[in-house]
Amino acid sequence: MNQLGICSVTFRKKTPAEIIDLVQKAGLHAIEWGGDEHVPPTDLENAAKIGNQTRLAGLEVSSYGSYYYAGEGQDFSPFLKTALALQTDSIRIWAKK
Repeated sequence: MNQLGICSVTFRKKTPAEIIDLVQKAGLHAIEWGGDEHVPPTDLENAAKIGNQTRLAGLEVSSYGSYYYAGEGQDFSPFLKTALALQTDSIRIWAKK
């Protein structure tokens, strides 16, 4: 079932805790966590922590907003590992720069 939510990069300068609070107050249900600001693909411990905080707040991690660019030769494994740490089965990728 689709849930209404936001992309965390809507609030780039806010902390994950502040974003979770805003999403709850707005009556939304999900967050796509962005990889450029809140959940970088190099910090799996942070990803797991933010995923857990999201679920403990009664929200869903709808997807991982990666900054993976298809066809650019990037290694996809860090992005996949981060999505798994967030416990989401959806990863947003970019078609090209």
